Amino acid sequence: AKEPAQWQQLAGHTKNVSESIKRLATSVKEMAPGQRECDHAIQELRTLYSEVDKAFTNVETL
Repeated sequence: AKEPAQWQQLAGHTKNVSESIKRLATSVKEMAPGQRECDHAIQELRTLYSEVDKAFTNVETL
C-alpha cells in the first residue's frame, strides 16, 4: 500500500497536469485562426436576431 504522503503528492501532480491541459486547450481555442472574427460575427448575429425578434413582436401587436 502506498503511503498517504505519496497519495497526496500524486493528487497534487494530477491537479497540476489537469490545470495545465485546461490552460493549453484554452490557449489553442483563443489562438485559432479567425476565432476573434467568428466570436464577433456570432455576437453580431445575436444582436440582429434580437432586433428582428422585436420587429416581429411589434408587427404582431398592430
